[in-house]
Amino acid sequence: MEIDISQRQGNVLVTIIRVEGEFDAASSDLVKDSAHEVIQDGAEYVLLDLSGVPFISSSGIRVIYSLYNQLHPKKSGEAGKAVARDMREGTYTASRLKILNPTNQVMNVLRMIGIDSYIEIYESEDDAMAAFIVSGSN
Repeated sequence: MEIDISQRQGNVLVTIIRVEGEFDAASSDLVKDSAHEVIQDGAEYVLLDLSGVPFISSSGIRVIYSLYNQLHPKKSGEAGKAVARDMREGTYTASRLKILNPTNQVMNVLRMIGIDSYIEIYESEDDAMAAFIVSGSN
């Protein structure tokens, strides 16, 4: 497992986490710790590049959920209700996390568990970068 972390300025400063290798129980802590560290260091927008990941297990999926939760803390009151409603209706998309170019096998898993319904997935880094906009709501 190799992880490369870089930043790229677009509409906002985006931290790109490039993962290479099998994203499974043996490697998930490394990815989780790396992601947690960049968020602790102030990263607000993350692009998770899975183009070098031939396989993802449930441990890897849990890391993606953890990353989502760190970047999108639960909201209470009306804001929380709006997010829950939008998720049910399929109109919610994560503003601070995007996924880049997963392999076919990984994409099939992401679709099967429904991550693609609220975390946008892009084939092009430029398209993913353009999708990040300054957001305070979700």
